[in-house]
Amino acid sequence: MALSDDDVREILRIVDESPLAEIRVETDGFSLHVIREAPGGAAPAPADTPPVPERVPQPTARAARQAEPVTISAPMLGIAFVSSMSIAGAIVRVMRFGGFGPIYVPGRYPGVLDLRAFAGNILTTDPVRFARNAAILEAEPDLGLGGPTVAWCDAAFRAMGAMSQPSYPARIRQPILIVAAGRDSIVSNTAIEDFAMLLRSGSQLVVGGAQHELLMEQDRYRSQFWAAFDAFVPGTPLF
Repeated sequence: MALSDDDVREILRIVDESPLAEIRVETDGFSLHVIREAPGGAAPAPADTPPVPERVPQPTARAARQAEPVTISAPMLGIAFVSSMSIAGAIVRVMRFGGFGPIYVPGRYPGVLDLRAFAGNILTTDPVRFARNAAILEAEPDLGLGGPTVAWCDAAFRAMGAMSQPSYPARIRQPILIVAAGRDSIVSNTAIEDFAMLLRSGSQLVVGGAQHELLMEQDRYRSQFWAAFDAFVPGTPLF
């Protein structure tokens, strides 16, 4: 297993504090050979020590992943219609422990969500794309999503609770662009804004007038998302 950044820092600290004249560390993806300089000059390498080639730092896959920009559309960091996330989370937690995990949350729609009428839907203002998705689900009903179960909500509330801690976004190193929908009535834009403010390298864009499914929206809303995406992600066309 490759060493983490913290592991490498700890090794370097131990080497720095060690009184030994020569130290060698070999592990997966990491090699270090240190010969300390003696008071009268540089200490010669032992006769049986092969020449150590100069180590040129190379970006690891992990470091590359840390630098890759990420664009997120309307993430569920909070629920728009839930006034107290902690109370709601506690309720579904108790329900799950009570054996109600597989059932649908009381009061929520148990059928395939995208097969409901377009009028009054909370996903998109685009009737054409809404109808397209409905036609796909009529042909392949197994692709549809129903209402949430108690177990799903329990897992979701626990995940959102963890991400709501200020230390969580502060640990993220990737550059992140969060695009929120101005008329989102599913996820909380306040929670998204609070999260984005604590990112080391992040920003938030709100597409006014759009509903939750930004990439299923009308072109006037989608175009704003893609313009922000192309400007944020290196190597994408700007036209």
